[in-house]
Amino acid sequence: MKCLLVLLLGIAALGFSCEKDNDRTDNGIVPGRYIGTFSRSGGDTANVVMDFSAEGYFQGSSNQPQYPAVCRGSYRTDGSSLFVTDSCSWTANFDWTLIFNGEYQFERQGNQLRIWRTSGTVTDEYRIGIMSR
Repeated sequence: MKCLLVLLLGIAALGFSCEKDNDRTDNGIVPGRYIGTFSRSGGDTANVVMDFSAEGYFQGSSNQPQYPAVCRGSYRTDGSSLFVTDSCSWTANFDWTLIFNGEYQFERQGNQLRIWRTSGTVTDEYRIGIMSR
């Protein structure tokens, strides 16, 4: 019995001493503050700031009102797909397709993140880089 207890304590100690990969969440996105740009099909470019948490939440803003409409909510990834659920209330006086919500594609290259989606001939694209963790 004593040997079993020592064995179990040894296994538990090994489990707690293993280093975890803190550079990547289960969501596939490195948590932290990102800054960069948003554009729609090569049109006007807006500066954006986006924060992604390790717990699957985001918040963000743009230097142009509702272009894009980034607020706060939750996100998850599956492979190269990013699923965003916006939790803000919006007025009806702008194009709601600009709300950061729904399904996107994403790719990460080092500290750079590209998030985009295409609907017909319109592509919304975020190109952001991590500023701090």
